[in-house]
Amino acid sequence: MKKILCLILILVSIFTLAACSREEGEAPVGMKNAAGKANDFYLYVPDEWIVNTSDTDLMASARVSENDSSNVTMIGYADSENEYKDIDSYWNYYSSELENRIFDKIKDSETGEEKSSFTLTNDGENILVNEKAAKKYEYTGKVAGLDLSYMQIIIKRDNVFYIFTYTSTPELYSKHDTELEMILNFIEFK
Repeated sequence: MKKILCLILILVSIFTLAACSREEGEAPVGMKNAAGKANDFYLYVPDEWIVNTSDTDLMASARVSENDSSNVTMIGYADSENEYKDIDSYWNYYSSELENRIFDKIKDSETGEEKSSFTLTNDGENILVNEKAAKKYEYTGKVAGLDLSYMQIIIKRDNVFYIFTYTSTPELYSKHDTELEMILNFIEFK
């Protein structure tokens, strides 16, 4: 176990050193850009991941492999009407949309009434994403009968809310922690 931790620390150090000497828009060593030309950000993922984005897509996305559908996406939502003063007010709107429109309904074991399968497990932890203030939310739910776990990180830049989402099955949710940390450390804005 100590050897694995040392190897992970060495790899993170190498990626960090490599990042210091690269130009803006140039992928860090061992990573590639998953964002298209239409995006105003760069989303770098490990080289072996499968990128699902074209240059005209507004959402950047990549999945781990053909056999592991764990994936990341990132999209920007321009709040041109200034409806949301901060990340919390945007999350209040967004989470109600998730709960009411996206997730399967399940029967409440106590009342027998139908309710959303959406369950918030982390309600807005303050974090930094490549030195930018952000909030992290984690939740679970059923979509088309499949149990899924999510981590969403919201970054506000000017009047745009950037939503980074990691989606996985509960069994694989923690498997990609090291890769996710690297991905988040290298998010850049144009």
